[in-house]
Amino acid sequence: MKQSLLRIFLFASLALFTYATEITDSTSTLIQDVNDLSAFDSSFDDLVKKGNQGDAEAQYKLGQMYDKAVDPAKEKEEQKLYREAAEWYRKAAEQGHIEAQMQLAAAYSLGWGVPCDKTIAAQWHQRAAESHRKAAEQGDMEAQARLGQMYFYGQGVPQDYNRMLKWYTKAAEQGHAGAQGALGVLYADSKWIDLDYKEAVKWRTKAAEQGHVGAQYCLGEMYAKSQGVPQDYKEAVKWWTMAAEKGHIKAQYMLGLVYLSGRGANQDDKEAAKWWTKAAEQGDSDAQCGLGLIYYAAQDYKEAAKWLLKAADTGYVWADNIMAQYPLGQMYFYGQGVPQDYKEALKWYTKAAEQGHPEAQADLGQLYFLGEVVPKDYKECVKWQLRAAEQGVAISQVRLGNAYAQGVGVLEDYVKAYKWFLLAGSNGEESAFSSREKLRERMTPDQIAEAQKLAKAFVAKKEIQHEDIMTRFLRHEIDNFNSKFKKL
Repeated sequence: MKQSLLRIFLFASLALFTYATEITDSTSTLIQDVNDLSAFDSSFDDLVKKGNQGDAEAQYKLGQMYDKAVDPAKEKEEQKLYREAAEWYRKAAEQGHIEAQMQLAAAYSLGWGVPCDKTIAAQWHQRAAESHRKAAEQGDMEAQARLGQMYFYGQGVPQDYNRMLKWYTKAAEQGHAGAQGALGVLYADSKWIDLDYKEAVKWRTKAAEQGHVGAQYCLGEMYAKSQGVPQDYKEAVKWWTMAAEKGHIKAQYMLGLVYLSGRGANQDDKEAAKWWTKAAEQGDSDAQCGLGLIYYAAQDYKEAAKWLLKAADTGYVWADNIMAQYPLGQMYFYGQGVPQDYKEALKWYTKAAEQGHPEAQADLGQLYFLGEVVPKDYKECVKWQLRAAEQGVAISQVRLGNAYAQGVGVLEDYVKAYKWFLLAGSNGEESAFSSREKLRERMTPDQIAEAQKLAKAFVAKKEIQHEDIMTRFLRHEIDNFNSKFKKL
């Protein structure tokens, strides 16, 4: 069960090359593509000396240094650093330093180190846009890329996607990796310009070959999805590996899937765990869940609990944590890797059950039947056993049959009881056979025939055999993926 739990997570995850993930990653890439900061090549004291002498570039770099010194978790306490950064940006900006003008505009827009003032922010954006335009028209590719970004966001200029495309293209044709990466994003999504996967591949390839991490990841995704190129998992793995080695979280996660599945590379659980650990340590919820399931399957419950709890508590969107929740319920119930805690077990069972996890529904129903963890409640027991039984859990089908046979939590109904015993037996639950035969002695031939008819109708409608939740989830997610992309 634990191995199947892990494998289904793997294959369902492989199906989820989701549009939302791509756009989230790509849009952030677009924002950052033309904002790479150059390394500081002077000491702080040297920069201060040059800045005080009026060197605009030194003043700008001092602003960057103070910006980078801010701890994001302590922004309110570190306004002094922002004020220092803003002051140096101002000195450089007043001398016409374009990047400093952009940074000062951002400071006024966000109220970092200066009063929040959208009007002043707009004025500095306009000055920066004019400076960028002049430099861009003279062929400066950095200015062209920046101007494309300004038209994208409407910073200092009216938002204009046609002009955005013009300036990004000019910069990209000169070899600007950030602009090439941005064009890859734009052509891969019809939000801004006409969709053109071949153009997206062309520009992402150029950017990726220059070491652009976001382009490398997205290019790998295009090879995996057969977008603008023939599907080629080995080529996808090549680009994901390049990005992953530079710390790209999603690329690291995808490599984990690749090595666990053997799709695009030789199957290697250790390599899968290595890449998922790297992604998980950077906060990726998918990797945290997958890593937790690897440890759960290996019966390393302490590590499993560590990663599954992280995944479950971080807004993990894949099935709203359903993959993490049920194992957590099991571990808390049996005290595996965590202190035994029935209340915590109940919490996680309930979360998973409410989202349709059949084994969690079965276990939750049994808790209400036994009345040791929660007050005994036969109606609540029947409710959850019914949901699990309808998803093919054989033991729940037997329990539901017993409930109807004895009138516990429901009205006594031999026909329904016999129906559930038949279904449980067909799913391989041996206890169903003796229960069915005992009940048969109290039923008429017509009742038995009616029960058999109901059982056949259920099978025809549901087409369910008892399979673990992971296999069912796999089918659901692959169907969902295929409906979006038509090709896995």
